[in-house]
Amino acid sequence: MGGGYVHGYDRRESERLEEQAGTLVDLLHAGTAYPAGSTVLGAGRGVGAQTVPLARRSPDARFLAVDVSSDSLAEARRKVDGAEAGFASVAVAPRMVYVDASRPALVEGFTRRTFTAMVEGARRPVVEAGLLDAERFDTGVRDPHRTTGADGVFCYTFFKGTARQAG
Repeated sequence: MGGGYVHGYDRRESERLEEQAGTLVDLLHAGTAYPAGSTVLGAGRGVGAQTVPLARRSPDARFLAVDVSSDSLAEARRKVDGAEAGFASVAVAPRMVYVDASRPALVEGFTRRTFTAMVEGARRPVVEAGLLDAERFDTGVRDPHRTTGADGVFCYTFFKGTARQAG
């Protein structure tokens, strides 16, 4: 799929990312604290929504945020200072988000206001790029809405990467 980042870089997308970070902070970052002097590489950091909670938990670590959008990097740079590269012992682990009616805070905060909002926010650029026509997009976006019902289930996997500075 060619083209740019279909979710866009507008204020609403930044708000959605902040909502996602706030809703999932304990699930994604529980037990994560980097030792003093650590350098943390964040690839695809966007506006730094996930980086800020990590920085709060590791005030003596340095963070290097990497993203393709200079505007997003400028926003992230306001939140976390850049650092150096050179990492060893790199590890990546999945962090699954499972949502059903027994977890109403995640139904509202993640499925409805984060994930579905992300999909809906991509409508205009997806249609304009000719990736889908409007009718097909709208048909597809109904599925994540259906998962917020009493019998709905939504499952999504994030990936957490860790490493230590080489040397």
